[in-house]
Amino acid sequence: MTYSLTAIDIRNIVKELQAFKGGRINKFYQLKNSFTLRVNNKGVTKNLNILLPGLIFLSSEIKYAAEMATPLTMGIRKRITNAKINSIKQHGAERILLIEVEKSKEIFFILIEMFSKGNLMLLDKDNKILSLYSTQSWSAREVKKGLTYVAPPGGTGFETDALRLKEVINDFDKPAKLLAVAFGLGGTYAEEICATEKFTKMPTEIKLLNAVKKFLNKPVKAHLYETKISSYKLSLIDGGTAYDSMSEMIEVAVKDDQSKVLTPQEKAVKKQQAVIDSQVQAIKDLKKKIVNNTKKGELIYEHYIGIQKVLDKVTELKKKDWKEVHKFLKGKVKSINKKNKTIIVEA
Repeated sequence: MTYSLTAIDIRNIVKELQAFKGGRINKFYQLKNSFTLRVNNKGVTKNLNILLPGLIFLSSEIKYAAEMATPLTMGIRKRITNAKINSIKQHGAERILLIEVEKSKEIFFILIEMFSKGNLMLLDKDNKILSLYSTQSWSAREVKKGLTYVAPPGGTGFETDALRLKEVINDFDKPAKLLAVAFGLGGTYAEEICATEKFTKMPTEIKLLNAVKKFLNKPVKAHLYETKISSYKLSLIDGGTAYDSMSEMIEVAVKDDQSKVLTPQEKAVKKQQAVIDSQVQAIKDLKKKIVNNTKKGELIYEHYIGIQKVLDKVTELKKKDWKEVHKFLKGKVKSINKKNKTIIVEA
């Protein structure tokens, strides 16, 4: 199961990440499409883990570090090691995290896009892309080293106000779809609001705005479900395990998810085991054939004289006509196959 955070989940986890504000970055690590920022703040060291495309959480241990540093890792380390974290913010209501850091009076931004394929990049104070994980291109924008970063065009998300809602409400026929798309809540939270507020048809604009405001003001109660992670306990999904923080929940979800993914060594072992199982089955099949063929041999030996007489007669008759063979064998054998030249007798 691949988990991801909604814009609201990112909003909530950003509150947890404020513990990093004022801290200094000790190290930056990368392992494929996952990253770890090791930060020390007031004598406490924590790790900010980023799993592209859509997860971020805190942990005590370093989660993602390759044995050899990549060019991206070395390039970012050079600029941000020992940098101070000035702020950690969500970009508007988008699934974008922006971490402002400062080193020797120089400002940088670590920007994480948590949608589509996901991306991580380092920007200078003018938003010029200095380093990035992946060059990507769309019809409306391009992210590439050397270019100025431009955020994706989008709506106002959960920050949608009365004026914006008035512009888009007629584009939707169902409240859940409006909440999911126009407010950027995603399907799960949109359905949850509709169920809680009993929205069976499109409500008034004021009711929609009040419902979203009420939902956003709920205290965070991180819950992990079989197929979803949530900032809140959901009434529409049974079960779920509560956690003290978003980070704790995501760390457990990731651990469970990764435990289901085989390592290269485990894949090799599984492949070899499949070969062994196939060979074991082949041996069993051969043993059955040996038993059956032994029984056949014993029966032939036991009735050898009678069988030989029949074969001799068949050899003599088939020189004349197979019809004579059929006449001779009628009632003596189970079946005759002229094409394959075989005779089946009852044991």
